Amino acid sequence: MSRSSTSKDMAFALMFISMLAFTTLYLAHSNLESDLHRKELQKALGVSLQSGVHSVRSGSLAPTKLKIVRTALAPYLNTVPKTNDGRFSPSVVRYMANRYFIHKYGMKITGMEDFRSNTTRVSDSVILQKKLPSYVDGALQSKFEVIGFLEDDVVMLVATLEQLINDDILESIESAYEINKVPTTSTLDRDQMYSILQSYLVEAFLQGNFTNSAVHFRAKQNIDAVFPNWDSMVGVLEDVVDADANEANLASKPSQRGATTTYRFANTVVLAQRAIEEMGPWLDRECQKMKEPLVQMDPQETGRVRLFDFHSYPHELASSFIESKNYLRHLGALDESSASLGPQVIIPNYIQGANNCIVMGKYYSVCCMNECEAMQRQLEEHVGRPSAPVDEIASAVLTLFNMDVNRYVAHELDLSDPRRNMTLLDDLHRVAGIDGGEVHLQGRLFAQWIHFAFPRQCPFPYGSGTVDQRPSDAFGEDAQVSQEELEMSFLKKKKALKQHEGPSGAAGANMWDMHEEDIYQPGPAVEPKITLPGSMNVLLVLTLAVGVGFATQRLLSLGREDKTPEVARGSV
Repeated sequence: MSRSSTSKDMAFALMFISMLAFTTLYLAHSNLESDLHRKELQKALGVSLQSGVHSVRSGSLAPTKLKIVRTALAPYLNTVPKTNDGRFSPSVVRYMANRYFIHKYGMKITGMEDFRSNTTRVSDSVILQKKLPSYVDGALQSKFEVIGFLEDDVVMLVATLEQLINDDILESIESAYEINKVPTTSTLDRDQMYSILQSYLVEAFLQGNFTNSAVHFRAKQNIDAVFPNWDSMVGVLEDVVDADANEANLASKPSQRGATTTYRFANTVVLAQRAIEEMGPWLDRECQKMKEPLVQMDPQETGRVRLFDFHSYPHELASSFIESKNYLRHLGALDESSASLGPQVIIPNYIQGANNCIVMGKYYSVCCMNECEAMQRQLEEHVGRPSAPVDEIASAVLTLFNMDVNRYVAHELDLSDPRRNMTLLDDLHRVAGIDGGEVHLQGRLFAQWIHFAFPRQCPFPYGSGTVDQRPSDAFGEDAQVSQEELEMSFLKKKKALKQHEGPSGAAGANMWDMHEEDIYQPGPAVEPKITLPGSMNVLLVLTLAVGVGFATQRLLSLGREDKTPEVARGSV
């Protein structure tokens, strides 16, 4: 081999090793970045818990916990848009966190709720600001919300929010012991434990802080007035307590089974946390009961109920339909797109509105479960990426929900309307036309399309920040329908019956618009970084090891080849 050829080979091998070394450094940097973030969160969590009883706190950032959170987040992590360097923007992280808590608990975190502007960030959540102020002011806002989040960062942040909610429950239970003058070292019987749980829930419903014992015990004695569905809630508590007692009985020694169950502080905390976990599904059962009469008033399956039907429904059968027209408008639950049809209540927007949420203190509310969330997760898992062609989505809808979108007319319209015979498939093509050829699964237009495909399950998506989802208490007296409104509704109902005017199949058609809005909101411009999917790390490390070994062996071989002619010349 010639000297020039050998030199070129050596230069190539050295360049290859340099590239491998750079990639190794990148992987090390990514892992170091995640490790540093974990340590920052662990430090912040370590000083956030204002409790004298730390032994009952679960490991929020333990590998087993993070694995559970990552699995639940997987459909979102795989399908939401990323930045050019493979990170998640702050608005996307907030979107994923909201969907995680809504899907798992029916929970909305105060300050970062889904109805707020797309510029809202996780750092706007009240619980993070109050519990981890140094982390929010430091690493979260000055680093991650500037350069973006890696997958590990998202998982740890969501796990941290979940831990803070559990910490808040722990601190509240400790305060409940204190206000009842029960030492946290006490062993309680079932009735005493129930009394502690009741104190905790009373303060949560009142958004109190256990500082006024007179108000607390007065409310506790009249808990039905504080929380009208208390009897139903007691059933949830009993189910949770019975299930826990059964688990403990099965885990105990045979000689100890059947003994009277007692409760220490740690047991009470765990039961309170489980009760909150079960509150979402429990509330959803109440919400489904509320939805039944609304569905009956929607024979055309438009997902809409005429306002006068809504208000004139017998209140002894459904005491919930008392929201005023103005309040429904602010909630985003009122369709006023057709003057001839009159105002219509949008069923899923009404059911999932703040009017039907239970505010659990200062940090979060428990709301009706979002029926559309499960459907969207199925679609995202099926597609597996942020956008897809129309035919692929149509096929997925057929496979998952047995709906042929080419056979369903999108809107029942007058003969003169040019959109009359358009199908759901036609509308999906219109969405793709705006989205650049493929449909964005997290775009507003796709959410609008899926609303018209499943109008009773999926809410109509307004532009971000355009609705005012305050609970009825915060809205004031105007939130409740007036006597004048009720009387007008009864007159309109009577007139419609007399003229045999039923609900129209065209209701809602005029709400369709072509305004697109993606969840991705770019942050400040930063220097691009190379970011690879975390799942590739192991494969890359193995490849690097093989590559470095091969390149090193080649260099040694080239060195030996280069010395051979010198040895030969020296022996002549």
